[in-house]
Amino acid sequence: MGHLGIALTTYRRPTILKRLLNQIESIKMPDGWDFTCYVIWSGWSDATQACKDLYNEFSGRPPRNAGDLLPARITFTLNDFNWHFSRQINMGLVLSWLHDYCLILTDDIEVIDEDCLVKMIKLMEDNPKVASLGTVSLLPNGDVYCSGGQDNNCHYHDRINEPRIVCWNNFAVCLLRMSVVHEIGLLKQDVHSYHFYASDREWTERASSHGYINMVGPVEWLHHHRSPYELE
Repeated sequence: MGHLGIALTTYRRPTILKRLLNQIESIKMPDGWDFTCYVIWSGWSDATQACKDLYNEFSGRPPRNAGDLLPARITFTLNDFNWHFSRQINMGLVLSWLHDYCLILTDDIEVIDEDCLVKMIKLMEDNPKVASLGTVSLLPNGDVYCSGGQDNNCHYHDRINEPRIVCWNNFAVCLLRMSVVHEIGLLKQDVHSYHFYASDREWTERASSHGYINMVGPVEWLHHHRSPYELE
């Protein structure tokens, strides 16, 4: 049996977080696989009633048993301060330490392919040298926001039908092999260079320097990048 950790980072946006959690609860997994979702919540000291209501609704639900329709287990790590991108992800990786893979998600992601995790885990299982598996992130207007990172620090912006090797991956949606995390370490999170972003590129390039590859699969998710959703 395999196990997936999902590291979901959020900051006081309960409406879009609730949508994503509802989708995660019913998402398909490969036969014999299970998952646990770790919600890494920053800014809890400013939590509104809507945030607290969502927490009360989803926290403490029982584990999902492989092959049945019981809800996934969702746990919350509540941080009073804003930990920002890199530190939040590292907390999710630590919580997923004993799992086979960790799926990194930001709260502005939406599931549009119910088989996405089945496809992503199969790609990782079939390609043991892949350290990170990115996806094709679509904007709400249908444009491609990112389908992998190029060596000029820009994104690819095309749909793909076959997996391709890339220089680096965007961690808005990305599946990491935990054995590689054990080997090369967590994301860099120093405040001068990697506090907010760029840590995803650094980590994937570090994995490449250790002989691993980074790949994007023909799996699509919706990314509400810079969406009109406001803090609540």
